[in-house]
Order: sequence, then C-alpha cells, then structure tokens
Amino acid sequence: YAEEIIVFKASSSENAVKIKTALEKRVESRIKTLEGYADDEAAKLKKAKIKTKGDYVYLVVGEDNKKAEDAMNKLF
Repeated sequence: YAEEIIVFKASSSENAVKIKTALEKRVESRIKTLEGYADDEAAKLKKAKIKTKGDYVYLVVGEDNKKAEDAMNKLF
C-alpha cells in the first residue's frame, strides 16, 4: 500500500533540503514501480504532500492527504 506518513527532524536547514529531495525521489520511484499494476496506489503517490517546517520535513500519502496534512500542521 502507498499510504504512509514520515516525519524527519533534520540537524540543519541544509539537511532538511537533502531530506526533502530524497523523499521526492522516493515518491517518484514508487510511482514508477506501482504504475501499471497498482494504479490506485500510484494515484495516491501522485498526490503526495512533502513539506518542510523549519528543520522538520514530512511526507503524507493516503486517501485523505488534506486531513493528514492538517493534523501535521497542528503539530508544528
């Protein structure tokens, strides 16, 4: 399944950028893997939210990204 929430606390803003880039690559890779046999899951990944809040970086993938993202925003 493509549903996940991942949160990282980077040691610096430079590392936060690196983490965000790595998460973007991860999502792209998973989309390529799932396309063609798990299209519903690939569609969820195409709507993934990757955000940076200070030194925190998070990835949200699921049926209701808006609800999950709202919950994440309350934490920061």
